[in-house]
Amino acid sequence: MFRFSMVVLMALVASEASAQFAMDMTAAEIRKKEGVMAVEDLAIEETGLVPYPGFCTHNGELYVARKAILATEVTVYGLNYRLQRKQGNEIVVEIKNGEKGDPLGQSIIRSMRSAEDSCDDNNYSEDQLFKVRSVNGAKSATELIRAVEGK
Repeated sequence: MFRFSMVVLMALVASEASAQFAMDMTAAEIRKKEGVMAVEDLAIEETGLVPYPGFCTHNGELYVARKAILATEVTVYGLNYRLQRKQGNEIVVEIKNGEKGDPLGQSIIRSMRSAEDSCDDNNYSEDQLFKVRSVNGAKSATELIRAVEGK
């Protein structure tokens, strides 16, 4: 009887040790429970505000992380990124300064510098990203920086 009890006990311990937490909800389901939305939850032509869009580059083009969480209010000190979802997995970005932020030109240039991170280095695949169509109406970093510098 003692041996049988030990075998049963060892089997239970072994089965519990191999048990693993099941991630049985999608990120969208979890966000819904939390009451937050991500850029990928926006409908076509809908606009959302993000505190940090997770810019990265791939093949010389700018991208935004689909799972970037939307903000509920504008920031006073930093940049406010308004993203409008477009057809074809594209985003239009409008960057504005918070009420007490640095001059807009300096802030946008800093933002573009951080955007040089490679999407590949961040292990993003294309299905995790939206292609940026324009930033403040500009179609390139050169055009954007010239516009904010007034040149």
